[in-house]
Amino acid sequence: MVENTSEVIDLTAELRLRRWARENYVAAGERDPSWHAVILDEMQRRDLEQDVLETADVDVSEPVIAADDESAELDEKSWGELFVPIAETHCLHGPHEIPAPHAFGTAAEERAKAKADLAEYFG
Repeated sequence: MVENTSEVIDLTAELRLRRWARENYVAAGERDPSWHAVILDEMQRRDLEQDVLETADVDVSEPVIAADDESAELDEKSWGELFVPIAETHCLHGPHEIPAPHAFGTAAEERAKAKADLAEYFG
């Protein structure tokens, strides 16, 4: 491996080295000091993460799953309580149903036609 140096490496190479360190983790006493500084740093970070997990009162062996009574409570809610409704709009048109303003006549004629269409649509 490369000896510890202060060489500058690009982000992609650093991420590859960090991934390699995570996938090939070795206990602190078994690490070769000639490994790249990024690899040693990532393994030390993993050591710290492991220490935090060991001192925490969280059981990470079993996934946290909602109890049946909690999911039943969620099922009882109406859709209106779970989602924000979309405002109703009466002027939605599909693509190319209304020609572009420049397709016919002048802009003033098109505005007048659009106003008439809206008046007809809304009554």
